[in-house]
Amino acid sequence: MHSQGLMPNDYAFSSVLSSCADLALLDQGSQFHCLALKLGCDMKICTGNALINMYSKCGQIVPARLVFNVMDHRDVTSWNSLIHGYAQHGEVDMALKAFSEMCSIGGEPNESTLLGILAACNHAGMVDEGVAFFRSAMAGRYGAFLTPSHYACAVDMLGCTGNALINMYSKCGQIVPARLVFNVMDHRDVTSWNSLIHGYAQHGEVDMALKAFSEMCSIGGEPNESTLLGILAACNHAGMVDEGVAFFRSAMAGRYGAFLTPSHYACAVDMLGRSGRFDDALCLIEEMPFEPDVLVWKTMLASCRLHGNLETGRLAAEKLVGLSGQDSASYVLMSGIHAMHGEWRDADMVRRRMDEAGVKKEAGISWVEVRNEVHAFVAQDASHPDSPSIYRMLWELSNAMR
Repeated sequence: MHSQGLMPNDYAFSSVLSSCADLALLDQGSQFHCLALKLGCDMKICTGNALINMYSKCGQIVPARLVFNVMDHRDVTSWNSLIHGYAQHGEVDMALKAFSEMCSIGGEPNESTLLGILAACNHAGMVDEGVAFFRSAMAGRYGAFLTPSHYACAVDMLGCTGNALINMYSKCGQIVPARLVFNVMDHRDVTSWNSLIHGYAQHGEVDMALKAFSEMCSIGGEPNESTLLGILAACNHAGMVDEGVAFFRSAMAGRYGAFLTPSHYACAVDMLGRSGRFDDALCLIEEMPFEPDVLVWKTMLASCRLHGNLETGRLAAEKLVGLSGQDSASYVLMSGIHAMHGEWRDADMVRRRMDEAGVKKEAGISWVEVRNEVHAFVAQDASHPDSPSIYRMLWELSNAMR
């Protein structure tokens, strides 16, 4: 091109300098820099960005910054090239300073900018700073979307397993980040799939839970007891009783190779009981290959309380008292069923039986978080060290509300 008298433009320099950067050809890249200077292209955006990138990838961060400083105009790529250059060479303070400069002049970070900062924190072992930045980015503070690459960087930075992150995000109501972490994991085991499936189940996304289960089976994954429980819970929460029962029957037949435990039966009983199918629930209990435990009968009793089924409720309550006479919930639920039917004498009788057995109802506890410290309270509680000031404030609030 040059031998034919054609002068390279901004885009030509950008292309050839990018090749020098990828191949770490510092000498050749420097020569092209000299030619760009001679032709007056060095201050143009495309050439300037390519020069910053080339010098950074060749380990020359000082020349990269000098090029950045003399550019007439800078765009987000200019800042990203500089930030990534600092990150690659472990100069995290300079990367953060450049990011701060960018934001202070109204620059708008993009996905690449955020990745550069995360990489800088990761390489420098600044986990707390990296996590704080990542959380701010998740909250949308910088206006850029997080991609699987960002989550992969966070996984690497935290030094924890992807399974732990999936579980954490799911329990915090962040199912999309949980899936992104799952997607970027190099290796997934049954716990990975279970964490994802349970996450979907907890948030009522039954279709996604079933899809994940199907994916797992299609690639040869072997479900275990936790996997099956996740699918049953998903169907239960979504009210998909027929689908849940069909799945349970398939699991009973050994289709998925995992054993059913009392927890699985309790979930199936709950699913049937919530939908008012008490006969089917009782039949399922009779089919159990082991003796029904407290969880199964308490689940049945709770469903009876929900639908006001007095007859089956009495049966469940009798079974519960026989298994665990000190369980206050059994008495409270049965008393509630009688109360629903207006049978106040019977409700009171259940309460008296509870008192005679020496069973005490566990007090309900309320929690509140203040300045990252969790405080627990029960009714008429005076055990908290700040009780006098707390009750004084309640008294003032009560007076103000009158």
